[in-house]
Amino acid sequence: MERLTLLGVTLLTVGLTTSALAAADQENVMAAAVRCNEGTLKGIYAVTLSGVRPGTGGAPEQFVGLSMQTYDGQGSFTQTDSTHGPSNAAADLPGWGTYTVNPDCSGTKTLWVQGLPFPIENRIAVLDKGDEIRIVVMSPPPIVVTAQGRRIF
Repeated sequence: MERLTLLGVTLLTVGLTTSALAAADQENVMAAAVRCNEGTLKGIYAVTLSGVRPGTGGAPEQFVGLSMQTYDGQGSFTQTDSTHGPSNAAADLPGWGTYTVNPDCSGTKTLWVQGLPFPIENRIAVLDKGDEIRIVVMSPPPIVVTAQGRRIF
């Protein structure tokens, strides 16, 4: 009889502990699900970029670049790019656009660069409570670029 009572108490304790852990896990998932929005991305970021772009005559070329990007925390940004590749270099090109940040800290950016007749579509990931950003160019297809930045102000 004592063994049955002890077994019952043990099973009840395990069940309650499991329920408490499940509730805590659900609470953590809910908190993580709403941790980012446009306001998470606010300030000035120093961003390095590298990839492939159309060079002289349209042939693909590798390039590197540096961008200073300012996010307003409300879905708009401006930037100044400097890039260098085998066929050309461009310094201090202004750009501007809009961005969205999802609750899971993923998002999108639409960038317009002075002199380009089309926008550049990006996907972003916001990390470290908004202190870091990762960027990948999705469109137009001839451009294949990744970038990462860190908030400096």
